Amino acid sequence: MDLLPPELISLVLNHLKIARDHEGRSFSLAPYATLGRHWQAIIERRTFAKIRIHTAKRLEEFQRIVTNPSRRSCVKRINLVVRLESYDVQARAQWETDEDRQQNNKIFTSTICTLFKILSSWPNDAASIELSIQAMCPSDFLDMKQRRKPAARSRLDDLLQKRYERSYLQFSRTTTDVQCPPVPIVNYLSIRGLRNKRLIEPASSVFIASKLPRLNRVELLMKDEYNAFEMRFDLKFQYEPPRDQHYAPPDVTVDGSDLLSSALRDLSQRLESLHIDDFTVLGPELFWPLNSKEYSVSVNLPFWPNLKEVVVNYAPVTPSGEWLQERDPEDTDTDDNTDPEYYNAREEGYPESVRVPLEDRRCIHFRFNLIASHANRFYISAAWAALRMPKLRQMILQTDGISRYSLEYEVRAGTSRLTWRTLDSADCLIGGDPSTKQARAERLYQPDARVLEAWENVAPEHTGRGLETEFKEWWD
Repeated sequence: MDLLPPELISLVLNHLKIARDHEGRSFSLAPYATLGRHWQAIIERRTFAKIRIHTAKRLEEFQRIVTNPSRRSCVKRINLVVRLESYDVQARAQWETDEDRQQNNKIFTSTICTLFKILSSWPNDAASIELSIQAMCPSDFLDMKQRRKPAARSRLDDLLQKRYERSYLQFSRTTTDVQCPPVPIVNYLSIRGLRNKRLIEPASSVFIASKLPRLNRVELLMKDEYNAFEMRFDLKFQYEPPRDQHYAPPDVTVDGSDLLSSALRDLSQRLESLHIDDFTVLGPELFWPLNSKEYSVSVNLPFWPNLKEVVVNYAPVTPSGEWLQERDPEDTDTDDNTDPEYYNAREEGYPESVRVPLEDRRCIHFRFNLIASHANRFYISAAWAALRMPKLRQMILQTDGISRYSLEYEVRAGTSRLTWRTLDSADCLIGGDPSTKQARAERLYQPDARVLEAWENVAPEHTGRGLETEFKEWWD
């Protein structure tokens, strides 16, 4: 059998798989590897091309398997599923504790570090591989069909996914390079931190990506439960601010700094294209370090040598827990049901610990006017960054809400143009009445003089000419 040419062996294996698939039977190539060394080589190229690591035992097996250089060269993709500790039936009706989260974070960090140690030992000139990372706990989906009915009757019996919906897995940022070394052979990274598995902290995801120096593609699928060789980065991180705007958004900063924005700034310096969607919570440190209050050309400051396109859709809140918008001083309508005892009747009868959070029980929107001080810091830091982006051709910064504001900077045909757009909450009332044209113009956002000056300094760096500035309504 070992005398068959490789092409014929591959054909035989294909027919075997098709036959077993047609019969609905599971199929494994492994037993055929004993037919001879040619069979073994062909089968290992197939079986080791895509490896799923979902238990600690499987990780140990992987380490043992890839000690053989010929098997190592077969690996094209690794799907890592970090398996968290199980919990008992009683814990189904309890929120995850700090102790639970710390233990899960320890497992998450140590599992990834172990894999990275293995991969870092491979030759740097080895063929690139793809890596995907997820996390799951077996108890989350155990007996799910039987659990749904009692959970629907009362949250006191089973919280289902709500048990961990506000728990984010964190990768330890105090981990040293010795514990988690860089891995040059990975060129594609996918991290899925969605609720169908376990939520993964966005800042941790970016930190993990920073350990992979030769990445040319990154996909991060995140969800916020709190309310062509081109270096391209796309981040979709869904965020919903409090439905009741009397409440402040959560403060997600650490020592006054937003880790996600800072990590994205560090990563983006290696990119050609940066897209951030779903109105993520971001701060000025996305573009400029907070400890650098003025622009300078210090070599220690960020520099984006290849970045051409930046598109950022950000939420109308700051990482430090402040709203970007405030009530219009001309708005005298305060009849918005501010009674703190008001709650949805559906929540009646449940203890406070399992009710819908207070900030989401009512839908009250009254913040429509942009707070200039917050906007100025964000726009100025973006201008300073643009001065350090020699190839920049487009930057769009857009906020969400009933009122919307955007900055659109474009370099085209030797001209730099800056367009400020405003979608005012009053637009739906003003309509197309010509008599209100002046009123509409007066409501367009007018940036601070310092903001305009910062952006006027950008244009000569890209075109050698001055900046053209326009103020428009949203749909113009």
